[in-house]
Amino acid sequence: MSTKIPSQESVKLRRYHKKWLEDLSANYWKKNAIEVSISMKSLISTRIEVSPKFSFIDTISAFGGLGGFLIGASLVTVIELAFFFRDMASVFANALAKFFKSEQQNCCVPKKRKYGNT
Repeated sequence: MSTKIPSQESVKLRRYHKKWLEDLSANYWKKNAIEVSISMKSLISTRIEVSPKFSFIDTISAFGGLGGFLIGASLVTVIELAFFFRDMASVFANALAKFFKSEQQNCCVPKKRKYGNT
């Protein structure tokens, strides 16, 4: 099998493009083209920039608001944490009282000896 360069298809394609380019003459463009011109009234433009002014209190409250939003800390959560720590302290205090009560009872009771040992 042999390949001819340029192939018949590429020759046909070149002829088509050549004919198409010849059709795009100056008269064609004069009949079918439009010129669009966009211009501004003045080259000077005004830029208005608005930036909010924050006071120190506004900044602190913004950080507090973001912190509360991100952590999810609300008044209810703080109250729940207070109750939780109160309950944990109560449980710990009861456990300590029970431990010291049992130690106090065991300190005065003589130990039982096994039989046969004197």
